[in-house]
Amino acid sequence: MTVPSVNDELLENFLIDGWEALGSYDQATLNLADCFQEDNLKDLRVVSHRIKGTAALYGYQQISQLAEMVERILTNTIPEEAQGDVAQFLEQVGVCIHSALEHLARDGREPNLGLELAHMGGTELLSSLLKRYPEAFLRPPDEDEQTATDHEH
Repeated sequence: MTVPSVNDELLENFLIDGWEALGSYDQATLNLADCFQEDNLKDLRVVSHRIKGTAALYGYQQISQLAEMVERILTNTIPEEAQGDVAQFLEQVGVCIHSALEHLARDGREPNLGLELAHMGGTELLSSLLKRYPEAFLRPPDEDEQTATDHEH
């Protein structure tokens, strides 16, 4: 009988949490596609933040960075005319995260998510959104930066 290594146990724990979070992400994406309103945006921001943090904690930087991008996009105002493209991009991210979890379960390695996203047209869609709505990708200031800006005025 083989005793699982610490790395095997960590991977198993990450996969359990990852699949659960992806289920929440998929549901939130469906809700957002039905109705692009603040409650649905908040749900998706929260689950994206969870995925970002958990993936970073376990060392899966590509998953973490992809989730961070979603969180950043959803933190800013999304113009009505961009909502369809944003919803499509969010679905593509969900497919990429699903693929990443499958790769991790099978091989124990994170796949090249940027390449997968590009094959789906996600990088082209993201580039188009960035050109049309650059303000939607700004990182909001953290509390220290906001306090310093407030004192300057």
